[in-house]
Amino acid sequence: MFAVGDIDKPGPGGRLIGSLPGQPGFDRLFDSNELFLGVWKSGVDDLPSKRHFHQDTDEVILGLKGVLKIEIEGEEIYLAPGEFLFKKPGSVSQIVWASDDAQALIIKAPWLPDDIVPV
Repeated sequence: MFAVGDIDKPGPGGRLIGSLPGQPGFDRLFDSNELFLGVWKSGVDDLPSKRHFHQDTDEVILGLKGVLKIEIEGEEIYLAPGEFLFKKPGSVSQIVWASDDAQALIIKAPWLPDDIVPV
């Protein structure tokens, strides 16, 4: 289950995506048992990323710069600055393409480092 939205246009829904913390290109801003905040940066990790899901973690990706192309639950979405993707546990996702300047804020709760399941 996922939803897509725009922070400048409040309303129902929101876009979701996942990424892989602990790899190069991921700057940790905050890390506790309750919450993870990090910035994903294009050009550091190999793309496409590995298809995966989280068993117990909700995840939000907020576009900061550039554009990300994400495959989630068999659909392709483009995430631009100000747009966000919200991913419930069990939603399979993968970053398949990103512009050279792409950056996204990643928020995970609860923060469970071993919760990622490759598909």
